[in-house]
Amino acid sequence: MAVLSAEAGYQAVSIAQVSSHAGVSSATFYEQFESKEDCLLAAYRAANERTFDRMRRVMFGERDWADATRDAFAELLRGVQSEPSAARVQFIEARAGGPRRVRTARP
Repeated sequence: MAVLSAEAGYQAVSIAQVSSHAGVSSATFYEQFESKEDCLLAAYRAANERTFDRMRRVMFGERDWADATRDAFAELLRGVQSEPSAARVQFIEARAGGPRRVRTARP
């Protein structure tokens, strides 16, 4: 979902495309997700978890808050650079997920 959404935008992505890209049938897709929106939410949550894990790793310890914040932000930017498709899902495409994304996709 992340790669396809980054290429074409969430609204343009079909379940058939996601299934094909993943190498599974549409039936298998529906065994994992109720809808395209659920798949987007899963991609969003996974990307958030990876991002926050990176940021948490640099914030532990006896450190000045400004240094910890700077290092956490640098990790966020490294994540955007290393996973641009996931970053697009987090910051752009997830907004297309509708009200459920707003209510349920909190990190």
